[in-house]
Amino acid sequence: MEKNKIIKETGIYLIGTVMVSVLGFVLSILYSKMFNPYDYGIYSLVYSTYSLIASIYGGWLSLSMIRNAEQYILEKKENVFFGTFYQLQAIMAIALVFVGNIINTLLPVENNVKIMFFIFTLVYFFEYAILITNTVLRVKQNAKQYSKNTVINNFLKIFVILFLYYVLNITNILVIAISLLVAEVIQYIYIFYKVGLKKYYKRKLLNKNIVKRMFLFGFPLIGVTVTTWILNVSDRYIIQFFYTPTEVGLYSYAYSLGNSLFSLLMQFIMLGAYPNIVKAWESGGKQKSEEMITTYLRIYFLIIIPACIGVIGVARNFFDAFTAEQYQSSYIIFIITCIGIAVLGLTQYSNKAWELRKKTKQILLLNIMAALINIVLNFIFIPTIGYQMGAVTTLIAYILFFIISLICSRRFFTLRVNYKSLLKVIFASTLMYVIIILIEPIDINVTLKLILQIFTGIIVYGTTLVITKELNVKELKNIRSNLTNKG
Repeated sequence: MEKNKIIKETGIYLIGTVMVSVLGFVLSILYSKMFNPYDYGIYSLVYSTYSLIASIYGGWLSLSMIRNAEQYILEKKENVFFGTFYQLQAIMAIALVFVGNIINTLLPVENNVKIMFFIFTLVYFFEYAILITNTVLRVKQNAKQYSKNTVINNFLKIFVILFLYYVLNITNILVIAISLLVAEVIQYIYIFYKVGLKKYYKRKLLNKNIVKRMFLFGFPLIGVTVTTWILNVSDRYIIQFFYTPTEVGLYSYAYSLGNSLFSLLMQFIMLGAYPNIVKAWESGGKQKSEEMITTYLRIYFLIIIPACIGVIGVARNFFDAFTAEQYQSSYIIFIITCIGIAVLGLTQYSNKAWELRKKTKQILLLNIMAALINIVLNFIFIPTIGYQMGAVTTLIAYILFFIISLICSRRFFTLRVNYKSLLKVIFASTLMYVIIILIEPIDINVTLKLILQIFTGIIVYGTTLVITKELNVKELKNIRSNLTNKG
């Protein structure tokens, strides 16, 4: 793939990701204003349980599609391939509603919890149909429509919850689940007509051989999903065991903010990277795919390193300016989570050694190791030091995960890093941090100070990259031109 095309595609994903990130932050701020930590903690536990079930049940679909779609497209069988996924997902969704809620009625939990879980089982059909659609768009390199879909989805979530909470006066914690369902339904109707999904829901397109082949590829990824969930979410259940839903709410809120922000930054690069890396592997083998990964890894460092250092500098002011007072003490968890997700993002590149060779069992083994480390550390440190240690132990597990993944993958794949470029990025990020710290003593409104720190930091970082020739003016003009003409 040509460099300009990579820049253009990544730029479109960046614009969409920034908008989604801003909208996600707005939604999180609304949650802190609407609900106390105790109620938010209850919601977090229920949603985490649903996300585990949904990810185990259907999370492998997307990865199976990305890894195998190119072959079916080349064979002119893409309608059968995609149609199989849409129809399989619909059948699975119907089964989840019935079986899941039979089990739900038998659980010894409060009615609110049962109702919330029931709503989430309805959400599943629409959420994963949208996920499949977005995956198709990624495979076809339609970054513009993909970004539009994700932005619309997050905007709908904000609009719907504001309407339900303030207009219809539904203030129970159930309103979060209801708003998610309504937003997903509206989004699904939009993409059904916009993308033309009707053509995929034809019975003749459901191919049992494709289902079998994709499941054999994706089955090990179910284990990866479970262990990833343990890494990301299990600490909330351990906190609940030793403390109360209030501590769960405080921890979950800060963790969710950091996870949503940095996962989006991490994903927007991989959104275009993974399909292109697969294509490079299929057309040029190991060498070409390594070169492609090197290109995307440089982009990753250019964005993630200053983001991490910037978060360290402005996190407290951000929480003071925008979150409810009862959540403000959890900003440290937010910082540690952001750094942890940034480290986890590196494993997406080291793990390509196995994904490209379709040896997903190796990734599963690495995930199991990291998950076990995280659980053991959580049980040691959370009850003795405090619930905040959940973020620290997760960060440690992510670091060990990446180190071991990198060492093991070297037998098959070389993860090349441009260290000269990396040093320039670190230098520019450090200067940015110094400026942020120098602004801190200024006696002005905390919101204005935060805005000043962010914009001044971005200017200093960008200018330093240009001065050190990590970025040049011509390249920046090309990026701007590509983004302006993305349509």
